[in-house]
Amino acid sequence: MISFLMFNWIMAITPGPNTIMALSEGQVKGFRRSLIYNFGSFVGFWLVGGAVALLSTKLLNQPGLTLVMKLVGSGYLAI
Repeated sequence: MISFLMFNWIMAITPGPNTIMALSEGQVKGFRRSLIYNFGSFVGFWLVGGAVALLSTKLLNQPGLTLVMKLVGSGYLAI
């Protein structure tokens, strides 16, 4: 759980598409009007992180599905 939280923190503070978009929104619309976008980005980030955490526990219990996902992922990267 500690590594998951550390990953979330690092992804939240490093420059990425959401961070750059938040910066752009702040410059164009101002601080107060850009808060809606920033709050939506924040909530969406944690929802996706929570979904990944919940679904990854299911993968630990089904090694066959993990093998299929590894094969599909490898095939995708090979293309």
